[in-house]
Amino acid sequence: MVYESLSRDETRTLGYLALSIHASRADNQPTWKIESRDSRDSTAYAMVEVDAESFLPIHSLFRKEGLGEIEAHYQEEGVSVSHRLRQDGSKLKQRDRTYEIFQSCYLMRRFPVQNGYQEPVYLVDSTRPAKQIPALMRITEIKTLSTIHGDQLCYKVTTLVGESRMHFWIGIDEKRWIYRIENEGIGVMRLINAIPDASTVSPYFEGGSPEAPFRLTLPADWLAFPVPDSSGKVKGEQITILPSGGIGSLTLSRHPKMVTLDQVYNGSINWLKENRKHFSLDPSSVTEIRSEHSNGRSFTGTYQESRNNMSLFHALVEQGEHLYIFTAHSPSSGFLEMEESLHKIVESLQSVER
Repeated sequence: MVYESLSRDETRTLGYLALSIHASRADNQPTWKIESRDSRDSTAYAMVEVDAESFLPIHSLFRKEGLGEIEAHYQEEGVSVSHRLRQDGSKLKQRDRTYEIFQSCYLMRRFPVQNGYQEPVYLVDSTRPAKQIPALMRITEIKTLSTIHGDQLCYKVTTLVGESRMHFWIGIDEKRWIYRIENEGIGVMRLINAIPDASTVSPYFEGGSPEAPFRLTLPADWLAFPVPDSSGKVKGEQITILPSGGIGSLTLSRHPKMVTLDQVYNGSINWLKENRKHFSLDPSSVTEIRSEHSNGRSFTGTYQESRNNMSLFHALVEQGEHLYIFTAHSPSSGFLEMEESLHKIVESLQSVER
């Protein structure tokens, strides 16, 4: 399920959120793996693996740029939460009906369709270690909603988590798509794409304007979203690409070609030295990009962010009248896992100049 995140008055696009679930296995037991990828502000990734029968959580993982990685393990004796940026973890007592906050919207899809039905639960927010929050989820309304699939009969689940109140509109059919999410006083998320089978998703992504589009080929299960400008308008000149597994992120921005490639390259290196702590360029990584339609250069380097050792990939590509700038960031421990894919994405760039 892919959502457009909107301002409270629904006039500005803030970014995009993708929720997915698929069958998996852990310790030879059937599970569901629930994932969330967020392109808003700084990119974030959350994963929760839950028991296929009880739907209780087994393991969760949360990554966010600038924050690092947080893990939680659920056992009978309690919930163990660890943060890679801290030496000490935290231990929470295991209570009945304890779920991970990132799985809560999928829990609502399992509710019986009965107005007034409610389920009190405890939610563990792994982004806030040592927090186990009492919450109440209640079906408060059933009505027809205008959706991407036409008029759809939905039930509304209102959740109370501490002082926060949210509303989830869920379709009453076998698919149970979540069509709308309202965070009171903050914003709205509206379903814009629902994909029953991820294997059917096209690997191609098109950006730019109708007059001058460009296309990329993405690896399996990578997602790309246009980035809205400061006014909340989506013009397609900048995109965020999120890999599977939430390791790092890639951004692409397109600009009119104003100066030479050498000037842009030198300016990029100088900016990184001034703005990335302990930035170090790997001289052996500098690669010239040459093809019938492209001219460019790519390189990798390392820097520090908080206590994280980070790796960076940068590619500058000229095609026609435009300059394309690719920038990827990842914790150094996972960089090699995505580097080959980054080069393939850059090589796949095809633009139409009219």
